[in-house]
Amino acid sequence: MAVWLVRAGKYGEHEGKFFADGKIYVAWNKLNFDLSPFSNRNELMAATEKAYPEEGINTVRNWTAQFNAFAFGMEPGDLIITPLKHQSAVMVGEVEGPYVFEGLDAAPYFHSRKVKWRQDPVPRSNFSQDLLYAFGAFLTICRIKRNDAEKRLAVMQKNEWAAESGHAAAQIETGASDEATWTD
Repeated sequence: MAVWLVRAGKYGEHEGKFFADGKIYVAWNKLNFDLSPFSNRNELMAATEKAYPEEGINTVRNWTAQFNAFAFGMEPGDLIITPLKHQSAVMVGEVEGPYVFEGLDAAPYFHSRKVKWRQDPVPRSNFSQDLLYAFGAFLTICRIKRNDAEKRLAVMQKNEWAAESGHAAAQIETGASDEATWTD
């Protein structure tokens, strides 16, 4: 099981749609083409450059990595973490379906994946600080792996998202870092 951070907009503007529809979306306005035909990341990057000619190469590279992760990296059974903007909590869900191109009439919600959301948000206080740092990643879509995040979140899931216990003490004993990272 992989763990993915997927934001619902800079200001949480897509939260209602995510949770009402039981999906996650890529809501970039000019990304109005199906990602599934691309056979490699370079092809997807060329299409992204064409859609966003005003953006620099580093931005295009960053966005391409996120689009690639959404369309080709996620799998059914993976965990989705969506930090909420208007309360101190995160929504947790599980990917249930493949990448879908919703079509041009769905603007800006062109790209989706079906997700089974947990009914209630999980308070941020239930997570250790290093996980919270990872949830604060700069990216909109990224995989969270550092500090055994996937294993630790699987344990929390089995425990009905009760507060994580013992991890901070284990880090102090082993000298592990609280620094969090993410990958695409």
